[in-house]
Amino acid sequence: MKHITILAFAACCFTPSSALAQDCRPNKSGPDPITRQQVDIWWQVISSTGILKQALLDDDFSITATIGRYGLANAVNLELKKEIESLAKAAFESKYHAVKGNQFWCGLKDGPSLAFTATEVGNETHAGPFSGRIVTTLVLSARLTNAQLAAMKEVLIGKTIAAVRIRLAGDLQIDKTVSDNNGRNMQQKFGCFFQAMEKRGINISASTPPASQLRPPLTLLQRRVRPLH
Repeated sequence: MKHITILAFAACCFTPSSALAQDCRPNKSGPDPITRQQVDIWWQVISSTGILKQALLDDDFSITATIGRYGLANAVNLELKKEIESLAKAAFESKYHAVKGNQFWCGLKDGPSLAFTATEVGNETHAGPFSGRIVTTLVLSARLTNAQLAAMKEVLIGKTIAAVRIRLAGDLQIDKTVSDNNGRNMQQKFGCFFQAMEKRGINISASTPPASQLRPPLTLLQRRVRPLH
């Protein structure tokens, strides 16, 4: 299979016409409470399963993709979440762990696969405050240069994500098929991001500002702006 490698995780599908056809407002928008820089975020659940299935199948996660503009920085998060019943707590120890440098892929319909490398990660396992279930959350986050966004946009025009593959620490691998409906919805979200950048006059083909001017992507704790399901 042909691979196009971009050293960051990014949007996996984009069609301008689909973005124009629906509400393109970000899921979260406003100034960062610390830096006071503008933050605009779009997200889409690309794979979601019930708690029973998650408890029975060790590698079954709900997965949400996020793309956003954080001040002068572009970043994408891939969040994996798994819940199991509290009765399994004594025997449960998550073997899944994200580390910087983990790779993941987007398989596109009628197109090449896109390979990415995470630049920032988060890991957390805790008991849910109300359900008592054990919740494991992994976040793979990546900062994207404007040049990377421009190259990615060209590859993704007219294509829809059909599958994802995530390789975690210990060479553990998670493969997920993305439904047509979730693929289309994701296509619209990422299309909205590109449309918003154009409206703001941001040239995504321009060079990236110095690292000292960039704010880091959203961390695991900052990402909790809504429940996954």
